[in-house]
Amino acid sequence: MPYPPLSHKLRTSVRDLQRAVHRDATRTFVVEGVRACEALAGAALRPDLVIIRQDADQRALQVATTMAMLGVDVVTASTRDMELMCDAVTPQDVMAVVPFPAERPLGDRVVVLDGIADPGNAGTIVRTAAWFGFTDVVFLSGCVDPFHPKVVRSTVGTHARINVLRDASINAFRNAWHERGPIVAAVVDSGVTPDSVDRSASAVALLIGGEANGLSDAALDAATIRLTIPGSGDVESLNAAVAAAILCYEFRARGGS
Repeated sequence: MPYPPLSHKLRTSVRDLQRAVHRDATRTFVVEGVRACEALAGAALRPDLVIIRQDADQRALQVATTMAMLGVDVVTASTRDMELMCDAVTPQDVMAVVPFPAERPLGDRVVVLDGIADPGNAGTIVRTAAWFGFTDVVFLSGCVDPFHPKVVRSTVGTHARINVLRDASINAFRNAWHERGPIVAAVVDSGVTPDSVDRSASAVALLIGGEANGLSDAALDAATIRLTIPGSGDVESLNAAVAAAILCYEFRARGGS
């Protein structure tokens, strides 16, 4: 199916979404790549626009066809235009402009990020949380923007499947959580080990801090449990995304078992 060409004005507006000020002004963000756009096609979150490269492969063309059938506007772009609009070094075959998802009330399995500045780590944590059945990822103020292109690319489309809250405060989170279950803070040392904690709680929140400074005092004060992942002691600390993955596994929903 032939699609209309991308206009210069539209190219500029999409390229501008690489910057947070434009994402906030339009309440939209960019999703790049076939896998991530396929995930959108199977979720309730509908793009405002899909852009497909003129020489895209069959898999990308199928994404465009699916989106067009759902009523999404689809346009074609040259490789050069895709290079200008994409954050990825290699221009993608397909990309989408997507509205910010509506924030929902907190569910029962929550990851709270405090001081996570690296977009790759943040995106990996969102993807990992979704894999282990967590319902929400809360980005406290001071974290990287969850709609930063590198964050979105690392999530591989899971923004559409998990509730992401941004610019939250630890006090607002604690009030919304309302003592439904333990708030577990991951600390480098002096915490209890996972096997000493009841991991079958029906609700749990995990606090993950940045590698440089760890959790803030306010986040630590909110915690009901401080937990340390045991290791050999030969390395200073775990990567934040790795620590989050281990704890998400340990505290994944167990179906009441």
